[in-house]
Amino acid sequence: MSVDLMVAAVVEANAAIFQGAHTNADQRGMGTTLTALAAMPPGGDGKGRFVVANVGDSRTYVVRAGRLRRVTVDHSYVQELVSTGHITELEARSHPRRNIVTRALGIEPTVRVDTWVQPLIRGDRFVLCSDGLVDEVDDTEIAALLAANAQPQAAADALVLAACTNGGRDNVTVV
Repeated sequence: MSVDLMVAAVVEANAAIFQGAHTNADQRGMGTTLTALAAMPPGGDGKGRFVVANVGDSRTYVVRAGRLRRVTVDHSYVQELVSTGHITELEARSHPRRNIVTRALGIEPTVRVDTWVQPLIRGDRFVLCSDGLVDEVDDTEIAALLAANAQPQAAADALVLAACTNGGRDNVTVV
């Protein structure tokens, strides 16, 4: 996988969703967010790398050496407020407009895709999730649940359960 191939795949998905939303009355207004991760061939230094693509407010996290770090940046109204210093991350969690996305697949005929290339380190764990998780479970609790659940499926199940227990107001997807 390369960055160009990742972006091309997302752009193609956007075109298909956009076409479906405009040719099928049952799908009018349809759109979605996306976060994706793929391993890349080793670089010139022989070290592994991965590429992340993102559109919307779905997120990718990496856990490295026991520390949870968000790789993606949300495309949302409240993220813009946080980025410009108008509100804090804590205030963003309960902001009345926290679910307004500023970029999504299928809404426009073209889409801008954010990508990041990161080193791949043995022992890395990744979490790809929808906003249904992060709206209900903060990063501290996500990290604690990952630490308590070494098996990927058990970790995903624990995160979904926590989101549902904390309110579950939106769909919750965790990989």
